[in-house]
This record gives sequence, structure tokens and C-alpha cells, in this order.
Amino acid sequence: MDFVSQFIEKMRSLGCGPAHPSTIVDDDKKYRYQIEDEKGTKKSGRYQLKVEGDFAVGWFIDFRQGQTHKFTSQRGKVSDRTPEQQAEYKAQREAAMKAQKDAQRVDHERAAKKAAFVWERAATMGSTAYLEKKGASLNGARIWRENIVVVPVKVGGKLTSLQFIGPDGTKRFL
Repeated sequence: MDFVSQFIEKMRSLGCGPAHPSTIVDDDKKYRYQIEDEKGTKKSGRYQLKVEGDFAVGWFIDFRQGQTHKFTSQRGKVSDRTPEQQAEYKAQREAAMKAQKDAQRVDHERAAKKAAFVWERAATMGSTAYLEKKGASLNGARIWRENIVVVPVKVGGKLTSLQFIGPDGTKRFL
């Protein structure tokens, strides 16, 4: 059995199996996924899986349960490697983690720039169907494209993202 199949089997054994197993990949990136019993386009699962040679490691979570589950492959454990192989693996893992953090930082910077662009152009006055239904005013939020409420997300006083609230109350983050 290959590692991705082992990973999916573990997910299923804990009630977090993917609705579409072919979407599970082993590229060491974080992904959202739809769980087997979910309807529509909802994606209550998140996972990350890394396969390197004869070893695999990962984790997954069903946000409905709120519990993170760890995964380690059934063969080729780190303890079976020579000290040289373990040192090489550690160096590769540290380099991969640094590259992943660098890519994440770039993504965050890009999101912050996009947030600033939208925020500057959003209307500071008005109302939407959502606000009227709730009987609320903007209270520091803004309006984007006449019917979407835009709420700023700040970290340390700096705008980092936006939350968009549609006319039907659907909430999405940038």
C-alpha cells in the first residue's frame, strides 16, 4: 500500500475520510478538503502530507470535531536510518520548512497589499441587504461593490486581510 493510501485509510478510520480521495496529495503543503459526509462545497477538513523516499509524515483535522490527528508511515521510520541519513533528512527538512515559511510570508504580503487596495476603494458610507436584515450599521466596516460588507482584519494594528460578508450572510476571508 502506498503512503497516500495509508494516509487516506487513517483519515477514514477516524471519521475524517476525504469525499474525493484523488485530491489528497503528498507535496508537504496545507490543503482544505471535503469530508465524505459533507454536502455541497463545504470543506471542513485540512491536511498536510509529506512523502520522502521510504518515509511519510502528516496530519489532518476535521474542524467539526476540532481534533488534529497525526500520521506516520508504517515502514521506513526515521529510527531505521543511519546517523548520516538522519542528519541529511534533518537538513533537508529544515531547508524545506524555511522555503515553506518564505513562501507563506510572500503570500501574506501579497494578501496584505490586496487588502489595502480593496480597503482604500471600498465605500465608507451606505448600507447593504445584510446590514439591513441585521439592523446594523457599518461600525468601521466598509462596502465593496454595493452589496458586500468588508471588515478589516488587523494584526498589530496593521491591515493584513479582509472579511467579506455577502448579502445572504456568507462570510469569506481574503
